[in-house]
Amino acid sequence: MSCAIEPAHPLQLHEENYSMMDEKMGMKLLREVQGLHAPLKLATEIRATKLIGHLPFLQCSKLSFATVKGLDDVIDFTDILNPVDLFEKNIVPHVAMEA
Repeated sequence: MSCAIEPAHPLQLHEENYSMMDEKMGMKLLREVQGLHAPLKLATEIRATKLIGHLPFLQCSKLSFATVKGLDDVIDFTDILNPVDLFEKNIVPHVAMEA
């Protein structure tokens, strides 16, 4: 008896992998047009912006990451549905810094 879970819709798998495949195609096109240095520099900038931290009592908007990816002027469902990392928190800054 097979217990494999299949996608609910034929396009579900495609939609889940769309952003990753779009990024790969963009990097490939960038390499063909501008050479190897351009996608390496962009990948380094993306990796660096992912590592930027913030104080625990401040909200993290990840604006620098969105700017490098070119998503700073795009509004989608993740901006509207109140993601977990943007929840309002009532934390005393001094207590958060000591922890």
